[in-house]
Amino acid sequence: MSEVFFDRLLDVTGTRVAVVGMGRSGTSSYRLLSLLGDRLEKLDAYDDGLPNYPKFDFELIEEKGYSSLVVSPGIPLGPFKSRVPEYCRLLNDIDISSFFIDHETIISVTGSVGKSTTTALLGSALNVYFPNVFAGGNLGTPLSDYIYHKVTKGRSSPYLCVELSSFHLENIHYFTSDYSIITYLLPNHLERYASLEEYYRVKFQLLPITRHQLFLNKRGGDLLSFWMQHQAELTSESEKTKVVLVDPADLKDFPFHKAKLIGKHNQQNIAMVYAVLSRMLPDRDWITPILDFPGLPHRQEYVTNARGIIYINDSKATTTESVLQAVHNACDLVSQGTVHLLLGGRDKNLDWERLSSLGQLPRVKIYFFGEARHLIQKKSGLVGDTHPSLSDLLSFLKSKIKTGDLVLLSPGGTSHDEFRSFEERGDFFKSWVHSLS
Repeated sequence: MSEVFFDRLLDVTGTRVAVVGMGRSGTSSYRLLSLLGDRLEKLDAYDDGLPNYPKFDFELIEEKGYSSLVVSPGIPLGPFKSRVPEYCRLLNDIDISSFFIDHETIISVTGSVGKSTTTALLGSALNVYFPNVFAGGNLGTPLSDYIYHKVTKGRSSPYLCVELSSFHLENIHYFTSDYSIITYLLPNHLERYASLEEYYRVKFQLLPITRHQLFLNKRGGDLLSFWMQHQAELTSESEKTKVVLVDPADLKDFPFHKAKLIGKHNQQNIAMVYAVLSRMLPDRDWITPILDFPGLPHRQEYVTNARGIIYINDSKATTTESVLQAVHNACDLVSQGTVHLLLGGRDKNLDWERLSSLGQLPRVKIYFFGEARHLIQKKSGLVGDTHPSLSDLLSFLKSKIKTGDLVLLSPGGTSHDEFRSFEERGDFFKSWVHSLS
């Protein structure tokens, strides 16, 4: 059977392949492609930011005779689309993995926010009834990791829960999904897309690659209005795919108050998961495994209540909507004390003006840090101290907090001005919190 898989892949990649970007997905893609062995005449790796790899240059395509490039999702595709000749195919790790999928049922998830939690919740709930359910993609483990272990160790799963970013969706040609979810639409990644409409249309690339049903969150920011406005053109090539609108209010008997996931935004995520699983497998009780899911690290993560002060790590919050949700949830957690909001990081052309409403919350005190600190302060019109780094801010903050307060790291900006990832930033914050006890 592996030979059939390899033949399918080789028909698309050709025999001269380069992997561009050797981060998590690139490294995983390279490992999977290496299984082709001497079927490939050439398999090269490039990364402009890592010292152990050569930098990629478009002249190499003709010089080396590459038949395909596997481009990591974090690398902007614009220059590749304009400069790569037609005979050289542009692929990503999701595409090359798709040729090895046979019996698995695939559930794909995308959205501006909530996609990681929703993907992990799907995987956790399915794992109660089925062995080795895969939950990954943009969330942690690349899909090509799963495929590598399937091919080399015979380890497979009946269900694959795959998180897809817009960066994946703009370059998918062969991957298909059985069921799919779009969680939420709001302005994001406008440093990469020419307009908000272009970004939203990329998210809806999920529709034509979904075989059965696409679930849309009825309360998902701009999602419903965009769908209603563009429904006719979006469905012109997807007539067999049924679109299902989901609203938590429709789940009248669902005990949301018993869920470990807190906040109205998580009620929407829960409703999406419950709707999908109930359609897929109506003979199972999905309520208990959904209620028991504790959530993911760095997403409104409760760190501790030390000396009467609550600390929340929401390092994953890199949209203004995520920040607003986190602040309102934090205000609900403390009835009298101050919510100390830590905003900052690197800008990605976000609509910081949306945060101006936080200035009307008397119990919220704001601090700005990192590369975008002055930009965020100017665009939002909010008042607060500014600090060049998160480390500097935390040192300053230590003497400003008191019993009854809540400290919320919900930065809005990305982590790449100071840290390698939002996980590293969140872990840094948690280490600081634990050092106080």
